[in-house]
Amino acid sequence: MSTTPATHARTGTAILVWAADIAQPERCATLFMTAQACCAMDLQVELYFTGPAVRLLLREAQSQRIGYGTHALPLSHHIAETQRAGAQLMACSQALHHLNIDASALVDGCSAGGVVQFAARCADPAWSTLVF
Repeated sequence: MSTTPATHARTGTAILVWAADIAQPERCATLFMTAQACCAMDLQVELYFTGPAVRLLLREAQSQRIGYGTHALPLSHHIAETQRAGAQLMACSQALHHLNIDASALVDGCSAGGVVQFAARCADPAWSTLVF
């Protein structure tokens, strides 16, 4: 008798954002578009911003244009569209502490979340994980 591995329906995608840097705006839009695409596929989406990438969540950075050439749009546009799609944005409290950023400086709707939550999603067979 042959057995096949159990299959699990995917219900969510957890995205770890650590290499995206506001200093390289052409590298930042893709993570938001990927999150929006996952939401459009009816997946729960959680974005975990850590390291210097938490700076993408700063209110003061929201006018920065990200993306390529004439298609670059303000960071605020990407964040608003990603949140409107249903994704949850989380900032790593350790990264905020290390970079001396107060949580009150972050965009509305952003919550605390970090390595423990992301690791739990990695261990959950119903979730896929991506790293940017």
